Amino acid sequence: MQGTAKGVFVISFMFALLAARAVMAGTIEGTIKDGKTGDALVGAAVGVVNTNLGATTDLDGHYKIENVNPGIYSLRVRYANYTEKVLPGVAVAGNETTTMNMTLDSAVGAGDAQHIDDVYVTGDRIRSSIIGELSARQRSNVIGDAISAEQIRLSPDRDAGDALKRVTGLSVVNNKFVFVRGVTDRYNSTTLNGVTVTGTDTDSDKKSFSFDLIPSALIASTVVAKTATPDLPGDFSGGLVQVNTLDMPSDFLLVAGVEASSDNVSTHKDIRTAPGGGSDWKAKDDGTRALPQGPTGADLAKALPNNWQTSGDRSPLNSNYGLALGDKFDVGGTELGFIASGIYKNSFKVEDYHQQPQAGGQNIFVFDGTRYKETYLWGGLANLTWKFSENHRVAFENNYSRSADDKVTQSKGVSEQRDSTRTQTIAWAQRDLYLGQLKGQHTLPSVHGLEFKWRLNRSSSNAQEPDRKYAAYGRDPVGRYLLKENYRTWSKLSEDSHGGQADAELPIGAGAVKAGYLQLHRERDYGIDAYVTDASHLNKIYRTLVLLPIGEIFAPENYGKDENGKQKFDFIDYTPLTGEYNGQQDLKSYYAMYNSPFRISGRGFRFAGGARVEDSKQIVTSPKAADDPTLVSTGSHDTDWLPSGNLTCEVTRTSNIRLGYFKSVNRPEFREQANVAYLDFDQNQTVLGNPDLQRATIKNYDARVEWFPAPGEVVAASYFYKDLTDAIE
Repeated sequence: MQGTAKGVFVISFMFALLAARAVMAGTIEGTIKDGKTGDALVGAAVGVVNTNLGATTDLDGHYKIENVNPGIYSLRVRYANYTEKVLPGVAVAGNETTTMNMTLDSAVGAGDAQHIDDVYVTGDRIRSSIIGELSARQRSNVIGDAISAEQIRLSPDRDAGDALKRVTGLSVVNNKFVFVRGVTDRYNSTTLNGVTVTGTDTDSDKKSFSFDLIPSALIASTVVAKTATPDLPGDFSGGLVQVNTLDMPSDFLLVAGVEASSDNVSTHKDIRTAPGGGSDWKAKDDGTRALPQGPTGADLAKALPNNWQTSGDRSPLNSNYGLALGDKFDVGGTELGFIASGIYKNSFKVEDYHQQPQAGGQNIFVFDGTRYKETYLWGGLANLTWKFSENHRVAFENNYSRSADDKVTQSKGVSEQRDSTRTQTIAWAQRDLYLGQLKGQHTLPSVHGLEFKWRLNRSSSNAQEPDRKYAAYGRDPVGRYLLKENYRTWSKLSEDSHGGQADAELPIGAGAVKAGYLQLHRERDYGIDAYVTDASHLNKIYRTLVLLPIGEIFAPENYGKDENGKQKFDFIDYTPLTGEYNGQQDLKSYYAMYNSPFRISGRGFRFAGGARVEDSKQIVTSPKAADDPTLVSTGSHDTDWLPSGNLTCEVTRTSNIRLGYFKSVNRPEFREQANVAYLDFDQNQTVLGNPDLQRATIKNYDARVEWFPAPGEVVAASYFYKDLTDAIE
């Protein structure tokens, strides 16, 4: 990829709460092996009970747990398909190493000795490490890939979109939208800390999430599931991108970071910039680009700033700033932990592009151009976790992100009318996302180890694109360039959603039965106002106005009538691009599934499968036509039964063969059903919704062979096939 960072300067500071505490800390280490064969168990999870301290065994079965305060502890060891073991009375002294070697016995055929969900709890603890992510992937019920916080820290990635480029089978379009296995973004879905989120662009109202909203420094892990189990959302086919942000720290944490980076494409290059406002650095327009309320026609044009002229500049280094604070406390025999983090990033990008769409073997138009973009990104999280016993945990999580793109696009080429054309677009797009949730996790040993999880969540997202300006100059027969097309638009989008979810899992032998229910309500409002500078009624003495350069042609004095009543430019509503819509969706879903290991002819297998039912009711209200503002409603109400099954064969302890099948749906987005047009200046095309769209159904088939030669390493080959009915294009 062009633009790979050439230099990165990072300063990080980490301080312990009490220096003496660090000096007195001890270490626990040892090996974990198979009780019968003596083979080393790779990826076994070893944890210190009632703490967040733990480690994963390496290729030799060795583990090492550091920074353990002096005291007497119990060690818990977990490994897939093996009986969990707890070793009490482990003494740790300051500045000393305690050696504890242990063996585990196979759980297959051992009744209810194994609790499958314990594997997931351990995985959550270490999900930010490369080894932890691959260990969880090896034991996962589904086919998927992941990238951990450890991998992200070793890279120059700015946000989740950059980080996802490193996941096998994924590509990122416009630095935001994810294609999985070549399947377009509309067939993918995203969860943030377990809650489904959607895109918030006014120009790209897509089903997939705008990943450039999440700063990479706040990510603990990102997992991409490519097959489904019934407990996952039923509206994805390509992949489910599961983004998890930072959680409760194991000890006092204070991290500050400053980073400057450059690349050979965009840094210290000549760029074009447009006039802006004083709060642009906050990723928020201060009203400079706002649409004045009250005046109309020529009076409105005179009230608007003449900010079409761009200026030259040199792009500086990209910069990142971050601060994180966290700690954990003992409160009356319980654990209370928090983490708060914030980041700010500013970056520049210069991108050359070529457009040459064809129809019937002929070019529709041909354009070459350059996009100059400056991006501002703010992000923060504040999470509070209360673990009031070994089996009960409640958390309150808050994530907020705000970003803005300031973009100038200039191009030249041959238009559809076959004339030489030059264009310029100036766009400011700002977006923000808030997600808050209260969730709990409870294990009930008295009810055969039943585990119960619940969450209540609320999110809001907003996007604005104020004063987007587009102008095209065409060359006349004598070689002069004159204004032939222009638009000035103001658009705004807001979405709110709230919902809840409950899941219960009951161990049965070496397997488990799981069931759950989810309810979600989404509501979205969108509106756009569009205007054009009209030259059709110019008095003959003002016809040369269309020859003025772009910095002069839209000046206030060029609108309305002069003192003699002679017409200059007029400023009129452009109804084909003006409109609004409202969309609402109510989703109810419930599922049941079973997962269990078993053996056939001495070979280990794992199965996870069941069915999910989703009931979706969606209504979109929009104008009847561009020239008829009468509001009409359209929508759909579908109930879908979505079976799925995943079978894993453990060929060896370090290799798997996986087979998967699941049925999924793909519902139209609100904009896709709204009778409101949008002019996509980047693609040079108008997008219009279709109220008659129906949801698509997809049958998905997958196969994968994977080998984990060492901790942190994986080699895999995959095959997939998808059968789409009523596909939305």
